[in-house]
Amino acid sequence: QIKGVVEMDYTNNSTDTLTEMYFHYWTNAYKDNSSAFAQESKLSADNCFIFANENERGGYKKVAIFQGVDSLKTKAYKGNPDIIYVKLARPIFPGTTSHFTLPITELIPKTFSRIGRSMNGYQMTQWYPKPAVYDSEGWHPMPYLDKGEFYSEFGNYKVSITLPENYLVAATGQLEDPAEQQFIANQLNSSKSLVAASSKEVPIPSSDKVKTIHFTANNVHDFAWFADKGFL
Repeated sequence: QIKGVVEMDYTNNSTDTLTEMYFHYWTNAYKDNSSAFAQESKLSADNCFIFANENERGGYKKVAIFQGVDSLKTKAYKGNPDIIYVKLARPIFPGTTSHFTLPITELIPKTFSRIGRSMNGYQMTQWYPKPAVYDSEGWHPMPYLDKGEFYSEFGNYKVSITLPENYLVAATGQLEDPAEQQFIANQLNSSKSLVAASSKEVPIPSSDKVKTIHFTANNVHDFAWFADKGFL
């Protein structure tokens, strides 16, 4: 699982006053067979997810959204477990910004689609709560689907990731830590042993020590990261 906190400054760039919002909790698509993703899997006769064991599934343990200090009442939108509707505690006027806090404890599923876990690594995509897009046609809440892409907001990201120190991370944006850049260079120098381990899918023990690494990315559509103990 992954635990963390999303601190988000949301700017209303429209000419309308916003009194409600929709958030995408897309990992909830892997909770059970009620999601649009599960229905898509049935239609495509892809039974890997439909008949998955409980410990292979994923999703958020709970959903909590704060606007400033105010806790917002959350509910699933039209029965979609991966779309959350909230009534705002305070309206967001055109051109103004509101601060949201979204604590997350998230179970990472086996790799069925974009996000997932393998023997030595994790593929973290569509992994954090995101606001739906509001444009001239209104809100665009979208369930997670395997086929196709997503209509999402652009934003500026500062991301801190804490994990066992022998993981190598590939992520959106700029790696800010010189020590981690040196770790990557050292991994390249010992690539022969890593190739052998990766090609045989041999379990690599996680280090007892942890590290925290930092990434920044400006004006991008998304933030994704892959972490693996067998990466080159």
